[in-house]
Amino acid sequence: MTSSIENGFLNIEIKGKGLHYYTYYTPKTYGNVRIDVRAENRGEFNSIVTILCRYNKDNGWYEFNINNGGLYQILYTKWNSDKQNTNSTIIANGGSTLVHAGKEVNEYSATCSDRTLSLSINGSEVRKEVDNKFVLDDGYAGIGVASEKTVPVEIRIDSVSVSQP
Repeated sequence: MTSSIENGFLNIEIKGKGLHYYTYYTPKTYGNVRIDVRAENRGEFNSIVTILCRYNKDNGWYEFNINNGGLYQILYTKWNSDKQNTNSTIIANGGSTLVHAGKEVNEYSATCSDRTLSLSINGSEVRKEVDNKFVLDDGYAGIGVASEKTVPVEIRIDSVSVSQP
């Protein structure tokens, strides 16, 4: 995996299958938060953009994964005891025709507001779920990229915005 900043864009490339790259903003923790990401797929068809909220290395985090083919998941994820791998539990999943498939630009928004988790794709809300099982309070906001079966994955993050919902 490699990442670089060029001309104001965060470029992430993953050459291995089934890998995740996470980065998060550590100066501040957030309870209720909205994270907006504008991402361009520059590689193969099958890649995932990830948005993280309430990231806490010990308690876990909420993870919104959007595949550029249109599938998405809202997960509770936690590091294994070895801190090398993660375990995830699906809170919600589905598909949306709002994703611009292929080598295109998409805008994704994830909101963690109290116990409500919301996902928007290209300006339209596609899923809203209430989490009464894991109930994370606060943590870091972040983004990521993941590969599935087709590599390399090349994503250019044009912008990230963190705000209160």
